[in-house]
Amino acid sequence: MNKNGRLTKILFIAMYVVVVVVFGVLNKNYVTPLNLVTILRNVSVTAIAALGVTYVTTVGHSDMSFFLTANFAPMIMAYLASKGYPPAVSIGMAFVGAFGFGLLTAVAVAVFKLPDIIITIAIGTIAFGCGYLFSDGQKIYNIESTGFLNNGHILGLPTPVFFMILLYVISFIFLEKTKYGTFFHSVGSNPVASRFSGINVTAVVIVAYVLCVVLACFGGMINTSAKGMGDVKQALTTLTPCFTAVFVGRAIFKRPNVIGTFLGALLLQMMSNGIILIGKPYYVGDLITSILLIVALLISVLNDHEDKGVKEKPAVKESKGEEADAA
Repeated sequence: MNKNGRLTKILFIAMYVVVVVVFGVLNKNYVTPLNLVTILRNVSVTAIAALGVTYVTTVGHSDMSFFLTANFAPMIMAYLASKGYPPAVSIGMAFVGAFGFGLLTAVAVAVFKLPDIIITIAIGTIAFGCGYLFSDGQKIYNIESTGFLNNGHILGLPTPVFFMILLYVISFIFLEKTKYGTFFHSVGSNPVASRFSGINVTAVVIVAYVLCVVLACFGGMINTSAKGMGDVKQALTTLTPCFTAVFVGRAIFKRPNVIGTFLGALLLQMMSNGIILIGKPYYVGDLITSILLIVALLISVLNDHEDKGVKEKPAVKESKGEEADAA
């Protein structure tokens, strides 16, 4: 690990310490088991959605539709639940809707090679508009049958926390410990070389986009369950926190990383929770999140330049050695 890499990790650990100490001093309830559970429960929505963004970022693309589509699928769930359908049906159909828009986005980018940022905004806007069809923009109530997504417990953990941990463990094993996971990193680093290596680049990108949208919608479904009502605008605020979490993780580990994404999301939630406990307005947290995103982007760019410089140096040395041999 180079000096800059160590410095980045040290600074990140220092930020955690500062957050805990400052808010712990300002409010004694901050460092308590109950508040820790609250932080983990509240971070689950952002963390799950950010995990999906990690997949897309890993393959070198961007998705601006996930936070819009995450308003559509939960409305399907809320609408069907309010009509008395069993949770398996309402939740299952919500996943079908999420998969459909995820696949549409994936095909547009991976097969038809349309610009990812532009086409994902367009498709996401369509999904967001479709969310209005279920209630004409009004909130949907009587969705108690789906309440277990937020209020239940599995293995002693709140349901959102359990799902978050499970998804992160699976994703870490897949992306970091399996052959297929290396395909994602390879495609993100060099899609042309990956294609010549026999990797189906199109399939990898499609899977990444589908996972991104489905995970974002699942986070939206948990959020809808927590609010106890379907709201077509409930996920609009997740864009910046998700990208911030992903790029904080990228700044720490110098590439999109599951652990880094979780740590980034957790840091944001810890700051947001502390701001609420000390009685500051919510927009202070939004301001800090935006600033942190800019800092993370700057660090990522610097890391990229540093890596390119390291790769170029050996080539220069080799060329000088060849000239000396020729002489």
